[in-house]
Amino acid sequence: MNQIEPGIYLGGVHDVENVSSVLDAGITHILSVILPDFFVMPDELRDYNHLMVETEDCKYEDIVCHFDITYKFIEEALSRRAESGSNSKGGVLVHCQIGVSRSPTVVAAYLMKKHRISADEAILRISAIRFFIHPNPGFMEQLRVYEESGYDVVGNPAPYIRWKNRKPENIQSSSGQGMLSRWLDMYKRRELE
Repeated sequence: MNQIEPGIYLGGVHDVENVSSVLDAGITHILSVILPDFFVMPDELRDYNHLMVETEDCKYEDIVCHFDITYKFIEEALSRRAESGSNSKGGVLVHCQIGVSRSPTVVAAYLMKKHRISADEAILRISAIRFFIHPNPGFMEQLRVYEESGYDVVGNPAPYIRWKNRKPENIQSSSGQGMLSRWLDMYKRRELE
């Protein structure tokens, strides 16, 4: 687990499972960017503020559509930190499976909007602390779309619409239905041959 900025921690499932580290860091919020089948909240942390963003690490997964809610959740955690008047209470752990692609993408989106910086600058800031991050190419493209959209895709700005329409059969929701339908189509074609 790495602290990217005061109160913002980045990690993987193993970091959440290390309950003593979570408690020692004064973390009050946990943001899980993972499919629920791959994560179970430890019993000691069940009362924590928790947001589950069901997302696969797939280049066609629409992760940018979650940036508004994840930004608000991180801001809520940091406002609690400010209210406590302490540097030790309050904060958020953003995690995915191993802390390499999905969670760094969400933290990068937060930094971009908060500091009005580019996708590349946000990734550089994170990688200066957690050197092994590597958002997949689709997530990097979506960070650039987010930047081009003025850090807001809620109103479906043109850059976001262009990205979604580029390969509509490949853009999938959190349920993975886009990929599933492609596999079924491939299977049906092979049966016909």
